[in-house]
Amino acid sequence: MNGYLSARYGYKKVILVGQSQGAWISMEALAKGVQADGVVSIAMARHGEPPSRNARQDFIQLLRDIRSKNDGGIPVVVTLFANDGAAYRV
Repeated sequence: MNGYLSARYGYKKVILVGQSQGAWISMEALAKGVQADGVVSIAMARHGEPPSRNARQDFIQLLRDIRSKNDGGIPVVVTLFANDGAAYRV
């Protein structure tokens, strides 16, 4: 993606930014190896209200997948609203 956007539009950097389910999708893209220069994930959600029992485990697995594709060179920012962290506490 980064190469395509650079070639087509002249972008030097591509940062994936999402809120709610878009935040989760941005993180999944990074976990699947999409080339990006960073990710900003705001109040990521995937499991509805209230989060399912699998929310925490899915979040941990997502972080593991990101770490396996990312050597630490891609900055990732994750923000959660108050009380959202209980579902994703690692």
